[in-house]
Amino acid sequence: MSAARLSLALVAAHLLASGAARASASYPAEIQARLALSKVPECTLCHSDLVGGNGTVVSWFGLASQELGLKGKSPDVLEQVIDQMRADETDSDGDGISDVEELVSGDDPNDGPGRSTAVPRP
Repeated sequence: MSAARLSLALVAAHLLASGAARASASYPAEIQARLALSKVPECTLCHSDLVGGNGTVVSWFGLASQELGLKGKSPDVLEQVIDQMRADETDSDGDGISDVEELVSGDDPNDGPGRSTAVPRP
């Protein structure tokens, strides 16, 4: 393979990889915008750490979002899931306060005791 083709292949691979990562990385800002939050939520709203990625969704809010059909790199589905959570008054941590209400008030929708019928945490 020529040096020019190799360079082009490397640039294309980098652009594809960074575009895929950027899609899910935008979720916190999209949640902020959708709910008019005063600050962007941390990735740990759903994930076990700030890096995220496949297999790291462990929070009650993240698991509830997945149950409603959310997966990575689907910002249009994220909007539908947030709207559904609002309409259903989803309380994924079982503390008596809806997830959307907790987010809007600046609280953590994952700090309750957890749902007795929840999908077990991995």
